[in-house]
Amino acid sequence: MIRASKILSDLALADPRSRQARKMLPLLGRNERMEQLCNIEAMAQLRALNPDLEPDLTIAYALAETRVRDASVTADGAAFRSRRQWFVLKYRCDLTVDLARVSAFEFQAGATIPRKDWGRFNLPVGDKPQD
Repeated sequence: MIRASKILSDLALADPRSRQARKMLPLLGRNERMEQLCNIEAMAQLRALNPDLEPDLTIAYALAETRVRDASVTADGAAFRSRRQWFVLKYRCDLTVDLARVSAFEFQAGATIPRKDWGRFNLPVGDKPQD
């Protein structure tokens, strides 16, 4: 797993294009808010790791249930979408005590998920996150 040397989700959320995400996060339940913050961190870390990746959606529970404990999320069966293709992702994400920010993050991007399996994992097939 790659341990992030810098937390990037604060910067991603500060971007004017993230206005809707900033507005939505406080409305979510505790666990969902934690997962979404971690998913935002995952996409920012993936972009920083490889500029050729263009992650536009991450699903923490795509291939396996997440584990939420105290102020941490472990997603051993996450998936992210880049350039209309889905990939396996694992991450461990720690948040601040108030659950407002990511404090530590480690991740591992994996293999392409075959298109024939997208339906089985309920992965969106369209270009937009809500598809």
